[in-house]
Amino acid sequence: MTTLTKIKKLGKTLYPTGRAFKIPFGGVLDKLNSALSESEQRAFDDAVSILDSALPDNDNFTTGDATDWERRLGLITNPAVPLSDRKLAIIRKIRHPGNIPARQNFLYLQGQLQDAGFNVFVFENRFPTYADGIPWTARSAAEANSWIDVTFGNGLFVAISDNGGNQVMTSPNGITWTAQAAAEANTWRDVTFGNGLFVAVSSDGGNRVMTSPDGITWTARVAAEANIWLSVTFGNGLFVAVSQDGTFRVMTSPDGITWTARSAAEANIWLSVTFGNGLFVAVSFDGINQVMTSPDGITWTAQLAAEANIWRSITFGNGLFVAVSQDGTNRVMTSPDGIIWTARLAAEANSWIDVTFGNGLFVAISFDGTNRVMTSPDGITWTVESASEANQWLSVTFGNDLFVAVSQNGTNRVMTSPNVFKTKTAFDVASLAGTDVAVHGGIEHGEMEHMQIGEQGITLIANFIDEDKDIGFDTGATLRSTFFVGANPIGTFADVLKAREDEFRQLILKIKPVSSIGFLFINFN
Repeated sequence: MTTLTKIKKLGKTLYPTGRAFKIPFGGVLDKLNSALSESEQRAFDDAVSILDSALPDNDNFTTGDATDWERRLGLITNPAVPLSDRKLAIIRKIRHPGNIPARQNFLYLQGQLQDAGFNVFVFENRFPTYADGIPWTARSAAEANSWIDVTFGNGLFVAISDNGGNQVMTSPNGITWTAQAAAEANTWRDVTFGNGLFVAVSSDGGNRVMTSPDGITWTARVAAEANIWLSVTFGNGLFVAVSQDGTFRVMTSPDGITWTARSAAEANIWLSVTFGNGLFVAVSFDGINQVMTSPDGITWTAQLAAEANIWRSITFGNGLFVAVSQDGTNRVMTSPDGIIWTARLAAEANSWIDVTFGNGLFVAISFDGTNRVMTSPDGITWTVESASEANQWLSVTFGNDLFVAVSQNGTNRVMTSPNVFKTKTAFDVASLAGTDVAVHGGIEHGEMEHMQIGEQGITLIANFIDEDKDIGFDTGATLRSTFFVGANPIGTFADVLKAREDEFRQLILKIKPVSSIGFLFINFN
């Protein structure tokens, strides 16, 4: 078996087992083969044996499972460690070279992975869960208008409405909002930010475009045609807007001021347009081909949608186009290229009106339903979330580490979510379970900490293994904290996060100063 094959296999199998795979620092590529020593081969064999049998979960976890699981991993070498009926928590240290203390920062590890395009999060002394959902908080709008759309740019949230005295409101933090006067009293439909400029489009009025450099002072602009303009986006140095009527249902502008009419691929009611991966993509209410694409915003090509739904909104994130619909069996569709689309099941059969992407998460909001928010880390599998209020939510955006949504009715017409994953420590879990926790300190460099959580009243003994002896080089000081490197957060404590092989390989080839990686497995019911 080649070294690369071993690494790929380890990346797929070691993550859920809790077995650490050592990473050499300095000269990674030339030392990688030698690092796969007897210790790594044992870990590889352990992982394969684990893969061949089911991991314990909430339904079938027994003492025998625990004993067999730990024996296979080689984690328990001290026969004095009691294995009576109990829950387990195993914490592995991440170690780093002593001369590069900056690598102790878990945000450094997370940043390296995310900068490389991997959707992975790193937590310190905690593990993430979606069990309680992502919290949304109600906020007061500046005025009781029908708020149609919201965007973020230049450190400012900007929302526009189709009625009211002041049809614009702004906020630096998504919490406190200030009313602003629109350029004209039109039915404003959509707003975007690009090239240092906010641009909004409307469905009526003499001037159906308005622009602002700061979101506060707005100037009316003449649209290319007097159409019902419904959506606008910015990409590749160009503003692009789409409409539901007219001979020319697309218009473009390099500066948001001077607009040129363009022919759409088909005479559909085009509801939403976005830009991603070098491509403009629009979706429609009707028509045979409900998607159209363009590399330049000028020449458009018709594409088939996954299903003949009313596609209300489209966004791009994490290498994927995602569109949501207000009807149909499958109310989500995804595409890596904007051309070939795949139908996906929405979390609930709501009227999904808008979707956005931010900080590794797709978020969609709906006009109706019991749970009016759904989220997905990959655009494929969706989870319902409770909105702050049962309003008719029309738009959602992300900026400044915050999701912000606006609605057309309700007492509080804004809601925000910090996109902070709910997390728990092993101590939190132990407290909930009514269990004792035994943690033994005094860890020397090059050693692993094995922490156990046991049933109430049972004395536990921690076991430490000097992993340095297996690999033969000094790794430096032990990290002060336990790290948990995981892909997307999940719903229950007993589930085990599994890393994609490319994420694990990224840890090996990119995070050079890290000499070993720790994982946490926890079983809780």
